[in-house]
Amino acid sequence: MHVKKCEKLKTLGAVIPQRKKLENNLKKDSTSHDFSTSPTRSSNWCPAGCGCTPYSRPNAHRPIEILPRPINPEVTPTNLEDSNDDDNLENLTVSDCNSMEVIFQLKGPKHEESSHSVEAFNKLSSLQFDRLPSLTRVWETGSSQPMLTGSSFGNLKSLRVYYCNQLKYLFSSSIVKFLVSVEDIRVYNCEQMEEIVAAEEETAEIITLPKVKSIKLLRLPKLKYFCGEAYTLKLPSLELLEFDAVQTLSLLAPKLIATHPRLQVRTALGVAEWKGDLNATLRNIYVTRKGEDDEIHREDEHN
Repeated sequence: MHVKKCEKLKTLGAVIPQRKKLENNLKKDSTSHDFSTSPTRSSNWCPAGCGCTPYSRPNAHRPIEILPRPINPEVTPTNLEDSNDDDNLENLTVSDCNSMEVIFQLKGPKHEESSHSVEAFNKLSSLQFDRLPSLTRVWETGSSQPMLTGSSFGNLKSLRVYYCNQLKYLFSSSIVKFLVSVEDIRVYNCEQMEEIVAAEEETAEIITLPKVKSIKLLRLPKLKYFCGEAYTLKLPSLELLEFDAVQTLSLLAPKLIATHPRLQVRTALGVAEWKGDLNATLRNIYVTRKGEDDEIHREDEHN
């Protein structure tokens, strides 16, 4: 599925407690999409005429609407609590949605956190986000423990993010435990990205991404770490780390990193010289690059 140019859409999927009550209280206005009738997967019907296509799950008691009602103060387009084994969404791309702020909102309305967990998107294998200038969260949680369980996102293999300039981190430490199948992570051209994994309280001290084979980080001027000093990072299957124009990255993580013995580190200049471990290799690249930049700066001043 490709969600594209939905200008008013702010959130794609959400856990919404007490949905019936909230929907009964929703007041329609000229900017809301009316799905009072039940669209089918094959229809291209959208009463607001914005070009969005609603998605519904077959054999369900009621449709699950992936698209495209703009966010309201209490109701977002998709209720993840409706998800079950009939959901078969495998690929999701979201691009050119200028108002998109959160992809998956894993919390209820204010002061009404859900009392139970849900299982969602267990067949989803790829996520791609491209040119979302307002995006600040991919997964937004209401507490340190997201309201997900079972195999939620457990089949996700590819996670790619391009040109999301308000995004400061890719996912929180509490989301990591669901990403057991991720193999490929790519983050390009995100001006505010500071770390890939953001620290949270009350989570394990070890961050493990057991199947990640490839990480590519390009043109991330503010990136400091893959994950911060609160955690030990384990990437036992990592075979390729590629980065370029990541000026502030001198360590992948401050604490010990477990990686694959055949790991290669690549920059714009080619395969980097291995210095015994990943952090030492990155540190050598950082120091060498900084020395070269300082020399160029001195030459410019002299001229």
